[in-house]
Amino acid sequence: MKLDEIISEKGNTTNQLDNGNMQFSMEPLIRYLDERIAASKDKSILIQYKKNILDQFENKNDLTISFEKAKDYKNLFKTIYSLLTNPLADESQYCWGISFPLSSQIVFSTEAFQHLMTNMTSKHLVGVEHFRAACTFSEVEAKKIFIYAFIIKRLYNLDIFNTSAMVFKTMQNGIEKYYHFNINNQFIDVEYKGELPQIDATMIEEDDVSEESALEWLEREMPLKNVKMTGFSYVELTDITEKIEKAMLHSLFLTSNLGLESQNQISEMVQKLVGCSSLDVLMLPILYINDRLVTETWQTVEPKIEQLQKKYHISPEAFNEAVNEYSRNPKLIFRENIQESKDRNTDVSIFTASNIMQGVIVKPIFSKKKLIGIVLIASDNINVISKQILIYAEEAVPIIENLFETAIGNYLTQLDKVIKSKFTSIQPSVEWKFNEVALQYIRDKQRDDHPALLPIKFKDIYPLYGAIDFRNSTIERNSAEIEDKIAQLEFLIKTINDIKKIVPIDLLSEWKFQAKQWIETLEDGLDASQEFTLNQFLEKESMDMLQELEDTDPRVHQIIQPYLEGIAPNGQFHKNSIALEKTFKILNANIAAILDQMNDKLQEAYPSYFERYRTDGIEFNIYIGQSITPNKPFNKIYLRNAQLWQLNTMALIAKITGQSQDNLPRKILTTQLIFVHSNTITTSFRLDERRFDVEGSYNIRYEIIKKRIDKALVKGTNERLTQPGKIAIVYFQKKDIEDYITHIKYLQKNNILADNIESLELEDMQGVSGLRALRVSVSDYPLLENDAKRLLLDNLVTNKKIAVPHQK
Repeated sequence: MKLDEIISEKGNTTNQLDNGNMQFSMEPLIRYLDERIAASKDKSILIQYKKNILDQFENKNDLTISFEKAKDYKNLFKTIYSLLTNPLADESQYCWGISFPLSSQIVFSTEAFQHLMTNMTSKHLVGVEHFRAACTFSEVEAKKIFIYAFIIKRLYNLDIFNTSAMVFKTMQNGIEKYYHFNINNQFIDVEYKGELPQIDATMIEEDDVSEESALEWLEREMPLKNVKMTGFSYVELTDITEKIEKAMLHSLFLTSNLGLESQNQISEMVQKLVGCSSLDVLMLPILYINDRLVTETWQTVEPKIEQLQKKYHISPEAFNEAVNEYSRNPKLIFRENIQESKDRNTDVSIFTASNIMQGVIVKPIFSKKKLIGIVLIASDNINVISKQILIYAEEAVPIIENLFETAIGNYLTQLDKVIKSKFTSIQPSVEWKFNEVALQYIRDKQRDDHPALLPIKFKDIYPLYGAIDFRNSTIERNSAEIEDKIAQLEFLIKTINDIKKIVPIDLLSEWKFQAKQWIETLEDGLDASQEFTLNQFLEKESMDMLQELEDTDPRVHQIIQPYLEGIAPNGQFHKNSIALEKTFKILNANIAAILDQMNDKLQEAYPSYFERYRTDGIEFNIYIGQSITPNKPFNKIYLRNAQLWQLNTMALIAKITGQSQDNLPRKILTTQLIFVHSNTITTSFRLDERRFDVEGSYNIRYEIIKKRIDKALVKGTNERLTQPGKIAIVYFQKKDIEDYITHIKYLQKNNILADNIESLELEDMQGVSGLRALRVSVSDYPLLENDAKRLLLDNLVTNKKIAVPHQK
């Protein structure tokens, strides 16, 4: 058996760590052998080792070796190697060496050790990482730490720095490599010149003492120039790159989410483990709702999905279909070489049908026997996918499972939040009360099979009401319908004229005459009885005659086809009505979004109950008070803040809808109404209707007034209170609107409201009298782009986005 030993010819670390105070000597080893010989029964082998060592020295009283003379002691170092190592170790792979005490001055090593040390020169060394302390040291700092850790252990019997967690990191050919140095200092004697500083365990164990500060203190209080070390170290060097990268990968799994950045980092880490940059890793959470695959959970990683689709020539539709099919019947797919796989044709998945993809692993991840995610590992190079990668994936399954559960849980939480805020009455601001009552119900049910639910009631809360309505919406709908009917009749007349050219029937002229009469009637105005007759003419009589003519003469079919297409639900004879409804939809979506933004701001200031609901336009209620948020002291400043937001939002809605008319499918303006109720009310949750409602006769009167004031008239006139471009604020007593007047002045100062304020009395209505109102116009200042962004207009999801002028 040949031993490849290398005797270093150079002392490349001539600094304060490797000076004359560090002496290479066999004395500690000989002393150790003497102790073992005295204690052992079979002494012959140990005695022979001692003899072989001493025979290398002419002067048996001086067992020191200088660095320059080390090359003359090959046989000595071979003897030490055979004494201290496992005789079965493969020397071609075993990294082992002998050095001066805690020094980089290597006097003997295996070839494997020398090869690694060559790669770990300062040119390649990135740093020394302390994984438990999460910090990196330079080569010099690392040597000092190793030395001080040994000295403190030998002189004080205290453990510091935890050098077992220190790893040498190198960069070789662009690849990070990690090595662990196991330095055995058993055969080193330590002497300290002068008085030793006082060090105890409490100083070492302080949580706020970092490695850097401890090293700085030791260098100051215990300089290495006062330390003398005699003997030698032997070093075992281990490549732990795979172990470290697997630990880092697991740590990345634990601290990451399934976002794009995290998935890219995970891909890079797996590429390092495998040593191939052409490996792709994709983790997809799988969630089905109403038996539909929810691809929205992939939103954060869409760029990576698109990248893989492009790389492997898979269309988005085919990819989604493949994931859907796989999710219905999930099983492990492992193909090291797809093109040569014998059972390739048995795979229905597109993951194994790609001509670009050379190897693939598709790993299903389950939780409680339910599929929650897919891990896809693929490569466009042959012989990259291996069983070792599959083992890595299997080892990480518990962590990946947690990642998928977290991603799906976050999405379901978001979904639940939307449902609660958009579709049910249980909003976050009052959910605590429902939880409280539900918990009490569960407790009561343990004692009673039919417990009563405690009432959910909020007392002494302040109501704020607002309504945005479309001006003359009924008239506008009738007008659009009339325009559509006239267009249909005019086209019917054209169709009759074309039919007359090939079918000479006098009845067609009479028919044409009736259509013209209906156009005149529509232009003059149509009453309810005439509307029925007109619909009978268009939907029954005209259609019957066209059908009969088509049956008689096939040439009629081509003539009447455009007319038949026009009367279809989305045809041109519904154009104006469709445009109007589309306008309503666009405006309602924008108004709702602005109100939701207002609500978000209100909740930040003080949690309150907010609800909005569709009528022709949108109405909303805000309830704010101590009983809704018992854990936060209520002050009327929060009420005034809500009133300011209410008024400001109404002004901005009026401004937006007014300035966006030219960008809408059909022009229609909005009116804005606020009702001020200065007294508090009580509201409770009605189980039968699953909504909140007011209690008490006085509170019910508040609801009645809300329903009637939108039709209110200015006293002594036929003028409607609500007008486009204006905000009407209805109240009973002047003291009720003092805060609103202050808010109006503030908004006028900021050019949101115009300077004029009208103070009006209102006509009495059924059951309601004595109402007054303020009416203020919205300013003519244009809504600029920055205002729009502040109102989230750039993020609205509507059929047509409202355009605003650019900031000047």
